[in-house]
Amino acid sequence: MALKVDTRLFRSILARRFFTLFVLSALVPTTILAVVAYPYVSDQLFAQSSERLWRTAKSESLSVHERLLFLESQLGSVATMLAGVEREGWVEDSASVRLNKMFRGVAVAATDGSMHVIHGDPPPYPDPGREQREHLEQGKTLLDTGGEVGPGTMRMWRFVDPGNPSSGVVIGTVSESYLWGLESGNLVPPDTEICVYDEKRSLLYGTFPGCAGLVSEVRALSGSGLRGEFGFTWEGEDYQASFRNLFLLPVFMVKDWTFVLVESEDRILQPMRNFRSIFPPVVLTSLWVVLLASIYSIRRSLVPLDRLTEGTRRIAKKDFTTKVEVDSGDEFEDLADAFNGMTVRLRRQFKALATTAGIHRAVLSSLDTPTIVESAVMGGLEAVDADVAGVALRTSQSADEMMMLYAVQGSPEEVHTERVELTAWDLDALSRNPEMVTLTGGPGGSGLLKALPEADDRIVKAFPIRLEERLEAVLCMGRADSRQFSEEEDTQARQLADQVAVALSNSSLIDELKALTWGTLEAFARAIDAKSPWTAGHSERVTTMSLRIARQMGHSEAELEVLHRGALLHDIGKLGISVQLLDKPGRLDAHEIEEVMTHATIGGRILQPITAFAEILPIVEQHHEKFDGTGYPKKLAGDEIDINARILAVADTYDAMTSDRPYRKGFSHEKAVRLILEESGVQFDPKVLRAFMEAIGEDPSRVPDWDAEDVLRDAAGGRR
Repeated sequence: MALKVDTRLFRSILARRFFTLFVLSALVPTTILAVVAYPYVSDQLFAQSSERLWRTAKSESLSVHERLLFLESQLGSVATMLAGVEREGWVEDSASVRLNKMFRGVAVAATDGSMHVIHGDPPPYPDPGREQREHLEQGKTLLDTGGEVGPGTMRMWRFVDPGNPSSGVVIGTVSESYLWGLESGNLVPPDTEICVYDEKRSLLYGTFPGCAGLVSEVRALSGSGLRGEFGFTWEGEDYQASFRNLFLLPVFMVKDWTFVLVESEDRILQPMRNFRSIFPPVVLTSLWVVLLASIYSIRRSLVPLDRLTEGTRRIAKKDFTTKVEVDSGDEFEDLADAFNGMTVRLRRQFKALATTAGIHRAVLSSLDTPTIVESAVMGGLEAVDADVAGVALRTSQSADEMMMLYAVQGSPEEVHTERVELTAWDLDALSRNPEMVTLTGGPGGSGLLKALPEADDRIVKAFPIRLEERLEAVLCMGRADSRQFSEEEDTQARQLADQVAVALSNSSLIDELKALTWGTLEAFARAIDAKSPWTAGHSERVTTMSLRIARQMGHSEAELEVLHRGALLHDIGKLGISVQLLDKPGRLDAHEIEEVMTHATIGGRILQPITAFAEILPIVEQHHEKFDGTGYPKKLAGDEIDINARILAVADTYDAMTSDRPYRKGFSHEKAVRLILEESGVQFDPKVLRAFMEAIGEDPSRVPDWDAEDVLRDAAGGRR
């Protein structure tokens, strides 16, 4: 049957939505694939190239090491035979034939300096040093890659008889063709070059014209470990290189050789050029296929949707006998079957509600988030009969960070905790499925699944919990593959998730109540300051400065909260001082000063009946005590003064100095700081002053040095 495009299809909102969705489903993923896949595939190609180069370097180094060992054994065989036979005759008839391909020359150097040639034309034999002689006397072989003979000439030598150094030395000039495997065709893979460097990082062998220019790179990197990789540019072209060090010290008294394998980046990225050439045609073809498939699917979907819509209207009228007949052979038919079974599920749901009512009460009776979560975990194991149940709870403002609390059947009282990072799959699936998601593992799958034990062997379903459209938690239920969840159990789990949402919302209200408490404290502070126009905003400014100082001193959040409350109410005692006295433009007499000084004690009396403010009483009562013991009201000194009161004293004085008063204009910042520093160790704790200087961006070293013992000794004497 020919496919005809009926434009009437697009009169339906759903049809237009489906068509748009199909088109976007083709364009968006393809575009994302192109943007994401290209750098990813490039990185993978570089990683594969690096691994391939390193494996080749390893293979080549081991092959060369094997040849060196064989050369060493052959030279040892010559020495062994020379120790037991006459040199004349045997050398000419036997050794030269076997050594011809492995050595360019072999000779025996006698102790008198004479040289007997066995094969070829070997270089002269130098007198070995002490360490080299000790190595030879152990029956081992020395390997020399240059020296006086010149670069590129490699030789081996060993004593004919290690127990008798006077027996002479067998010297062999190594054949480069044999050592590097040129005659046997043991070469590196096509489009790959090799460079080999000795222990001094001098070039021994190379197939790459730029090997000599890599010496500095090799010297800088090869000492960092057994293997490594680096990039470089040679003659305007970029290359990637991997190296491996071959350790030769025990056998040949050579520290190590470095094998470097080189491949051009242009060669590495060759597959990406092929990808760019075929990608556009594939995209266009896919788009046409999607367009045709979308039109066909819309036509098949509209009739079942109309029937389901009519059935829904009947259900809305409480006609639970309604059946929807759909014979489409797809998900619409499944949806119709689910719709027809709705009345049965509703009847069963009432029974499930009675079973889970106790669990819901336990969840809703708590305002503590950890208790709510633990109750939900236990409820999941009991009500749904799950093998594992857990709740992932948001721990920060980030959308993908959660903490999973879970328990398993058999030990429900033991709640485990795991950190969870939601993957892109999780965020997308939970967003598109607000009721329930079946979690999927494997690469690119669910991060929630990874936090649950033995999750790969279970069917795990997740029920998102949202507060004000924000994902706050996820309830997870898991069972073994052999025990599928029923629809009723899915519904029960969803209901439990909804109850958790309500409980978490209640817990959130408690947090809001705390915020209200802070607002009330701030209102009190403003009421105190409003008693005099000269002190408007004073308490809030002092609070801000006090918290800045305390943070510099490393206060914990709990300590900062106490300081915050105490600073807001530190002047509450001024409610007991007359406005005329507070606003007096001239200097106060002795009696008036004493009356003003009572505000610290008055503040303590005002707050004392409030149990919740017990922690802030020392701040209110002691913020006018001086470090040297001359303050009021109790003349406390040093550590006798609450640390928060010492902090508040500095912040209070700074704000008072820099603010206008009835009897003077406010001081400049510089003058106020200078005057405060002059009181270091007298009125103020120098430790607090250093934190104050850092808080206002000044140099803390300006705080004068002082002797704590002298100051406190003087303070104690003054109190006596």
